[in-house]
Amino acid sequence: MLKRQEAETYPGAPKSKKGMSECDRGPSPSRVRSFSEAIAEEVKGTGVTVTAICPGPTATGFEKVAAMKSGSTMFRKAASAASVAEAGIRAMEKGKALLYQGLFTKLAALGARIAPRAVTRKFARKMNH
Repeated sequence: MLKRQEAETYPGAPKSKKGMSECDRGPSPSRVRSFSEAIAEEVKGTGVTVTAICPGPTATGFEKVAAMKSGSTMFRKAASAASVAEAGIRAMEKGKALLYQGLFTKLAALGARIAPRAVTRKFARKMNH
């Protein structure tokens, strides 16, 4: 079993694990995406829209606070928080249920759907370390 250390991500935030793996955080984005798509379908035609944003790597300062390696593959070409927000607003205004921000994130999502799971697990591990 790997030893983990506690790290506070931002003032007042609950304690989280330093060096979180895909096992720790992976299921949550998947649930949010699926739930958002289901709600978007249910409210279609009512004037209400639901847009789930899958931003991929985003430069927010989290990687420094979480003591991630400065050369982490995940953050080498991170989008700015402003560009992600702007893309999200445009997607919402168009009534899109789902937005994958940036070419890398779109390709990674496509790859996750078509590649064998053994390959996607190795890729996710490499991206998170």
